[in-house]
Amino acid sequence: MMRSTTVMVWSRRGGAVTAVVGMGGGVYGLIEGGAEGFATPTVLAALAVAVVALLAFVVPQVRGSHPMMPRRLFRSRPVAVSVAGGFSFTAGFYG
Repeated sequence: MMRSTTVMVWSRRGGAVTAVVGMGGGVYGLIEGGAEGFATPTVLAALAVAVVALLAFVVPQVRGSHPMMPRRLFRSRPVAVSVAGGFSFTAGFYG
């Protein structure tokens, strides 16, 4: 029993780290891409790190038995509409 709890805690910590690295790299890449241009090596590297880190977060979360956020939550219509609306607002507001 102790082993499964330890694995679950480590899995969540690893998921949190990959999520933070992925979001941080993406935000940095988008902000600097607007200022420096999206073809600069720094921006391309940041966006590449973001994609790899977010994939490293999403794949285990989808396949794992104890995801950080329950998958059934996204099957709920009100939640799906709220997430889509929030994303649309943010994309429209920040461009």
